[in-house]
Amino acid sequence: MLKLNPLGEPESEHEADALAFWDGRGAVRLLASDPSRGAILIERCRPGTQLWAVPDDEALDAVAPVFRALHRPDLPVVAAGFSVGGTLAFVYAANAPDWGLPRPRAVYSIFPADPYQIEPALDLSGVPAIPVVLRAGDHDTVVGRDGADTLAGMLRPGAHLDYRIIRSVKGAWADHYLPTLVWNPEVRRLFWTPLDRLVRDAQRVPR
Repeated sequence: MLKLNPLGEPESEHEADALAFWDGRGAVRLLASDPSRGAILIERCRPGTQLWAVPDDEALDAVAPVFRALHRPDLPVVAAGFSVGGTLAFVYAANAPDWGLPRPRAVYSIFPADPYQIEPALDLSGVPAIPVVLRAGDHDTVVGRDGADTLAGMLRPGAHLDYRIIRSVKGAWADHYLPTLVWNPEVRRLFWTPLDRLVRDAQRVPR
């Protein structure tokens, strides 16, 4: 199967590298790639049921073995997410050991959604004393900053929290869609550079 990605798109920027690393374990196998064209050739895969189309318990049962297959002991584990994923990063950090999954060494959350709409009984007392980076925008018209405020208030005392409200980025509103605009150097500095730093720091944490 030939897949063509838009050049400069952040979600696919390192897709070929990741698929090559996993080499068919928990993901489709990469056969060839051409970064200059955004092209990757992958083994054929049959689309299944989308996770959001099934109950949460069923989705977690499907995802857990995939995470186990993708995980490598030599990889730093940073739970990162955007919007709903930004809240689920906290859910993962709090519950990973109970699910038989590696505990993250840091959490990075951008514009997280209201946690009580996703997990009404969410308890973050299980989040260990690890670095937590939280970003929200004052002009976010999709989820606002309520989710970020709630999550920050749920962390237990002593959490290593770096929570910032992004006001604006060189004339552009700091809204829900801004982190995807990585061609803006200021956006990259505010949203993506901290994640790169977290990953580098996690690599230095003794296993």
